[in-house]
Amino acid sequence: MFEASIVICAIALSDGCMKFDDTRGPYLTYNECKIRTDEMVGAVEPLMPPEPDIRYRCRNITEEPNGTQT
Repeated sequence: MFEASIVICAIALSDGCMKFDDTRGPYLTYNECKIRTDEMVGAVEPLMPPEPDIRYRCRNITEEPNGTQT
């Protein structure tokens, strides 16, 4: 399973970057997670400063009983 988040960085932002964590997931597949990050970017796009650097992350949160990630 995957958790989605995006980070937007720009010179115009007072803290340099803003992080947005998804509240709908987790998602069963990486592709579903990536689709969600695209939706998240679209939702905050009107609020973005000019020329932002946008990064996304789909973190694998699935763990085996021994604590190793799958």
